[in-house]
Amino acid sequence: MQPAEEQSTGKRDLGAAIEAVAGAFASGRVGPGERAELRRMRPSALPPTAFWHILARLVEHHHPAPASEEGRTAWEKQWATVLAGMAVLDHAPERSPGLALAEAGFHELRLRRLLRASGDRLGDELLGVATCVIIYRQGVMLCSRPGWRCRNWARA
Repeated sequence: MQPAEEQSTGKRDLGAAIEAVAGAFASGRVGPGERAELRRMRPSALPPTAFWHILARLVEHHHPAPASEEGRTAWEKQWATVLAGMAVLDHAPERSPGLALAEAGFHELRLRRLLRASGDRLGDELLGVATCVIIYRQGVMLCSRPGWRCRNWARA
């Protein structure tokens, strides 16, 4: 990964930060080993080295952390969730998340649970969504019952 060429302006531009990270994934600047580390990362656990490299080189330039320790901790947990999800799924800004969930047969009750989640639970729910979508895309058969897809797996 290449370090950001300009110093942070202090402006918080979430979209630009996500595009910078997505570009690094797409171009291969985030290698397969780093991507694997990010896929295994959980928001409530100590993040791997790849996480800190991406934050320092790509994210903070566009979306600086809050000044307070409490704010920075929450910011780091939020970015852990985003980066873990982006390591699992390819970034497709033209694709609606709702459409991807509908195509994957994501169960409505699981969606309600996701929408009500907060804190660490929200991170876990979001990573479950990413897993569901990627399993659907790869056509993984999770059980031998015909017609069962991610929708039924998501009940577990």
